[in-house]
Amino acid sequence: MALTHQNTYPGYGNLIQRGATTLWECWGESQFSETCGPRSLNHPMMGGFDNWFYNTLAGIRTDLAHPGFKKFLLEPCPVQ
Repeated sequence: MALTHQNTYPGYGNLIQRGATTLWECWGESQFSETCGPRSLNHPMMGGFDNWFYNTLAGIRTDLAHPGFKKFLLEPCPVQ
């Protein structure tokens, strides 16, 4: 969880401070980029934490008895 609000490397806040609007393949290992060239600046598969935001923090989950979100569960779980 610390990575989601950490403003120093390698936190997500560090990417935001550097102008990122997506999740980068690389979090700024400049020596690697200089040696191997640039890498992707849009890697959605590295954003698995979004499931934690929706399912745990917001508590938005499907009701298995009512597929397609006809009905859903809303049980937020705030953290410090």
